[in-house]
Amino acid sequence: METIGILALTFAVLTVYAIVRERIAAYTQPSRLEMARIGEELIGSERLPEDDKGFVRFLLDNATKPWPMVVATFALPALAIIYLFGWKVSEAFKEVRDEALTKKTEKFMKLVTGSLIAANPAFAFLILCWIIIIALAIVISGGTLTIIKKLWTNALVSDQAITGCLRWS
Repeated sequence: METIGILALTFAVLTVYAIVRERIAAYTQPSRLEMARIGEELIGSERLPEDDKGFVRFLLDNATKPWPMVVATFALPALAIIYLFGWKVSEAFKEVRDEALTKKTEKFMKLVTGSLIAANPAFAFLILCWIIIIALAIVISGGTLTIIKKLWTNALVSDQAITGCLRWS
């Protein structure tokens, strides 16, 4: 294929991807608004620890940007190795004991995950591929499927994966 053909194909693919991404963003706008509302409620809550409030602010600032999914794509294999060796990684919202607040943080995290996927669907697909590969490796080796849920959560929305800073506990 000639250089012009390759450039035209690249331009067409990138144009279609941009259009699809914008359509997904428009479709997810109501849930993003709900995410922002819940996030503001969490920040205003007296029962939420200050570290978690900072994490909520960080997520609100970055939930519509494409870069967290890129970082998560590269962090997922490292997180898989960490979990397979049994090392512990700190988790967000682990200090929350109030049941109503726990439900609110869970809903917020689901909305953040959806927003991050909508912000960069191509890398979300790559993360899904990684998870399938890791899940197959875990199942074949006789491991448990609960680790897959932890990997998914930590890869997409944990402060470790997004910032790239792993804290050992």
